[in-house]
Amino acid sequence: MAPLLPCHPAILRAGFVDLYEAEPMPGLSASLRAFKYGGLRSRGRALCLLFAAAVADWAPAIDFVVPVASVPERQKTRGFNQAGWLACSAARALAVPCRTTLLKRRPGQAQARSSGAQRRSLHGQFYCPRQMPTGARVLLVDDVCTTGATAGDCAQALARAGAGSVHFACLLATPATRSATRIEPACL
Repeated sequence: MAPLLPCHPAILRAGFVDLYEAEPMPGLSASLRAFKYGGLRSRGRALCLLFAAAVADWAPAIDFVVPVASVPERQKTRGFNQAGWLACSAARALAVPCRTTLLKRRPGQAQARSSGAQRRSLHGQFYCPRQMPTGARVLLVDDVCTTGATAGDCAQALARAGAGSVHFACLLATPATRSATRIEPACL
């Protein structure tokens, strides 16, 4: 994994597997799009295996893995939360629990159709309805990181709920987050 973002103060360490490419969408970007918007679960399984291998080689000691929350309506439409799939795969590879600890307060425009300014205005969108073990070491997982606003807001919510440290990993990151650490499975 490669380092990610000018890290948010609530995020101790961050990394990504590959850069997101909108056009012409080669490689992992095309596979994620086919999974996320086309429902091709076989692509999702392959991405999860790659992500889990990368995270297993990169992640520090973690108590549990938490996916970024999806809006319930969007999750119902898709039939899954892609960040949840990635998080559960990473948790299995790290032999720790995966917890759906985060919730999103209100639905908003899909991130893929939002501007950078709209993404950065997400502050306060995510929360944890229950406290977590004090000092817990958490790995936060998302499929794509564009500006880091979602990751930062989620990390703040986890910290307010008792997390001692939050690390962040995503499958794809936009070139704007290029200061991140690329994480790769040792087998590649």
